[in-house]
Amino acid sequence: MAGVALAFAVLEIGGSASDVGLVLSAGAFPLVATMLAGGVVADRASHRAVMVAADLVRVASWTQRPVGP
Repeated sequence: MAGVALAFAVLEIGGSASDVGLVLSAGAFPLVATMLAGGVVADRASHRAVMVAADLVRVASWTQRPVGP
């Protein structure tokens, strides 16, 4: 949904189709980079350490979420 909204936002401000592609690829690049780095870490570290670290990051991100309406 956010990709569609970004595409229309770029087109609304006068961007071209290549500008839409540039914006969407700029959003995908960090995901690809962190997935590659995470794969290297997962291959070299123990499975237990990776799972504990992932759980700690998940808990830390949830504690930053506001509570209430």
